[in-house]
Amino acid sequence: MERYAIVANVRGPWQEAIAWLKTVATREITWLKEYATPGTPRPFQPLSQSSPAEHITLYEKFSAASDYLLPRDAELLQSTLWHWDLHASNIFVTEDKITAVIDWQDCWVGPLMLQARRPPLVDFKGKRMLQFPDHYKSLDAGPEKDKIRDTVERSILLFIYESELHGTSPVFGRLSHVPHVSMIKETVLFSANTWDNGIIPFRESLIRIQKHWSEICPDHPCPFTFTADELEKHAVESEGYDENAEFWSSISGLVARDGFVLVEDYEEAFELFAGLREEGLRVFVGREREDFEKATGWAVPV
Repeated sequence: MERYAIVANVRGPWQEAIAWLKTVATREITWLKEYATPGTPRPFQPLSQSSPAEHITLYEKFSAASDYLLPRDAELLQSTLWHWDLHASNIFVTEDKITAVIDWQDCWVGPLMLQARRPPLVDFKGKRMLQFPDHYKSLDAGPEKDKIRDTVERSILLFIYESELHGTSPVFGRLSHVPHVSMIKETVLFSANTWDNGIIPFRESLIRIQKHWSEICPDHPCPFTFTADELEKHAVESEGYDENAEFWSSISGLVARDGFVLVEDYEEAFELFAGLREEGLRVFVGREREDFEKATGWAVPV
């Protein structure tokens, strides 16, 4: 059932961002208590994924922390509409002028601190390199030289973007000084519907929040804790998740995590997953093989 239909007061508007965070936890806990049924874990999911109690425990920790996660700077929390998926395919240009921006379906108005992010068009998470190293010209043409060139180009593009942004709106410069701002944003992002989207990222984020609490909110003790048993269980369950995350990161230039692929890359992407399916069918046995075969049936060449 639609989560927003089960709790009368989850639609807002909210007078402050903290109240909104608490409503997220309330909404999810209410839905889990009413509609989530314990059962057999889905293929490739940890045991805790199918336990409503495990999810509820995390949302209670999140709710307890929500009073302290956000800064008191009103400008950083101002309501903001932000396009999360700004890349070349979503921007229409005619005669050197932007005429349209598409793909707004997942956009929403929320606190600037949680909305602001680098658009995919300029995003770069590697070590920045704003000029070629001394040995660049002596390198033979090949992967190493191409990688350095790509790193420099993307680093310069990001530098220009951030310089222009901070020059136009100084508030964005202040965002970078909020302790562990990316960690807080990820925690809020992963809090949405863990029953369907996965419990591991949300739990990992909360564990990191507890670890760095003294830097996030030095004036208040952390309002939640993870026991040694909980941490050990998470370490075991997250092993497979980390491998999965590394896989998606390795193919991010071809296929997005949500399955989006450019038309011109479709054949290559389909061939990749069809090959992975064949490899999996050779490795898995028994029930695990049956589940894998059913889950990857779409990757069968016609």
